[in-house]
This record gives sequence, C-alpha cells and structure tokens, in this order.
Amino acid sequence: MISNVSPMKKEFNETLTPLLYDQVKSAKLLADAGWTDSNHNGTIDKELSGKRVEMNADLFYLNTSPDWKNMAMLIAESFEKAGIKINAVAVDINAYIQKAKSHDFDLLLGSWGGSSLPEDYTQLWHSESWKNHGSNYSGFGNPASDALIDSISMELDESKRFELSKRFQQMIYDDQPLVFLYCNMRRNVIHKRFGNVRIFADRPGVQLNMFRLLSTNHGITMEDNASPH
Repeated sequence: MISNVSPMKKEFNETLTPLLYDQVKSAKLLADAGWTDSNHNGTIDKELSGKRVEMNADLFYLNTSPDWKNMAMLIAESFEKAGIKINAVAVDINAYIQKAKSHDFDLLLGSWGGSSLPEDYTQLWHSESWKNHGSNYSGFGNPASDALIDSISMELDESKRFELSKRFQQMIYDDQPLVFLYCNMRRNVIHKRFGNVRIFADRPGVQLNMFRLLSTNHGITMEDNASPH
C-alpha cells in the first residue's frame, strides 16, 4: 500500500513509489534528532526539559482476532531494532473507538474498507473530522488540504477530479500521517438486492449468513439493522 487510495482504482497516483525500509537511515534520523542509547539499555533516550526520557509508546490493537496480535508483535519487533520500545495493548472495539475519537493514544493499528465509488476524503482526512472527534484519527490537515478535499467532493468532471485526487494523495504521501501496510488486491461483487453487507480482509471476504434479502414490497428490511449497499 503506497497511498490512501487502492492501486486498483483509476484515481490512484501511479507516480508514487513505495518507501524503502531503511533501518540505517532511520537510526541516523533519530540520532540527528538527539535520540541515542546513552545508558546502553537497548532503548534510545533523550533529555527533555531536564529529564532523561526513554522512547517508548503504546500500540493499541483490536482483541477480536489473533491476526491483530501477530501484526502488533511484528511491528513491536521491528521498532525494537531501532531502539524503540513498543507496548502492544489489546483492547475491545468500544475501547478502541473511544481512544481513537478522543485522541487518547500513541499508536493505533487498524484497517479501513473501501468501495469502487470515487473517493470522498472528508471523513478520514478533513481537519474538521479531527476537531469534532470524527474518524480523522491522525490529525492530518491544514487549510490547503481541506480546500482540496472540498474541491474534490464538488468536482463532477471525472478527469479533473482524478487530478485533484492525485494531488491530495501526494500531500498524504509527503506527510506520512499513517504508515500504510497493505491492501487487498481482489474484488467482491454483491448484488444490490442484499443488505447488511459486511466486507472482511480474510477470504472469501464476506459472510453469507450476515446477508439480508431486501424486501421488494416494503422497502428495506430492518432485521439486524440491514441497510442497502
């Protein structure tokens, strides 16, 4: 995953290239910023406001699947090579969302689902979605990026919208507010007569027992909070 848009979509900015994993360069950047292992305990530290501070952080992940734990452990091991202590903390979905929306975290491990529709960046990237405790968990945004998001949402010409979208992806790429890991390279096609659709990362990507057939006579069935997709 290179940007905040799937490479399977037409509006993906193909000029962007994957960032290389360079542990030596990472260590140099940290050292240049004053983070070194002065006490030789395996964790880099720095004096801040007259106090020696070790670089460590909590990484919150969902306790709903062993996969989340495995990923969190791999991330912690990778950070440890750079002298950064990561405390992987499993939480339930309610605690996870509460911490995310209240900005009460160091690091979050999560995922987002997308669709084949044109991208709308408002929910995840507009600064208002940070100020109002929405889904912009990273706090990314400035007047320029907000104006670009607003322009994208209003542009009806597809070619112009895609160009604006590629410019916005470049802004995300330059700032790296999130570390993008990977995305699924497959498609799920579901007939519009079904509601309560949920898409999952694990194959086959859907759970058929969750589907609800939408009523042809009385509109949408409300069974299990079904909704059309």
